[in-house]
Amino acid sequence: MASIYKRGRVWWGRVTVRGEEFRSSLNTHHEAIAKERFRKWALDLGCRSIEQSLQGSLGPMSNPRRPDGSIYAIGYDDKVKIGWSAVPPRQRMATLQIGCPEDLILFGSRPGTVAEERQLHREFAHLRIRGEWFRREGVVAAWIEACRPRASLSPSSMEAVR
Repeated sequence: MASIYKRGRVWWGRVTVRGEEFRSSLNTHHEAIAKERFRKWALDLGCRSIEQSLQGSLGPMSNPRRPDGSIYAIGYDDKVKIGWSAVPPRQRMATLQIGCPEDLILFGSRPGTVAEERQLHREFAHLRIRGEWFRREGVVAAWIEACRPRASLSPSSMEAVR
């Protein structure tokens, strides 16, 4: 069982997993953002039938090819969570930090879709730890490196490099 609802102007989510009910504020006034946050939260809790549960109460879920989001790499040490979010990556990191005893680092991000995130998960499956968490090595490390912002090199900084 899964649903979202409004309390005042703020959207909330309700999920039942293995007989236990969970509720959480989705911290937004916007329904589309609430749906994306809810999907992530419910999947993180282990609700596997999220799409079926939501079809009736929310109508069709957002398009997995929707481009207005980011694929991020957030983690610590040699562990990295690769996910998609409609909110800025640093904001997503703050949410993840709540449940993580280690200080998280935003290793990189880039614009992307849910479908692209899923494809990355398939490509990196051999390095999967659990869920969206992967070992930060090999192709995962290379992908993260490609997502890092590049500082522009001015001619004066090139002199310092030589």
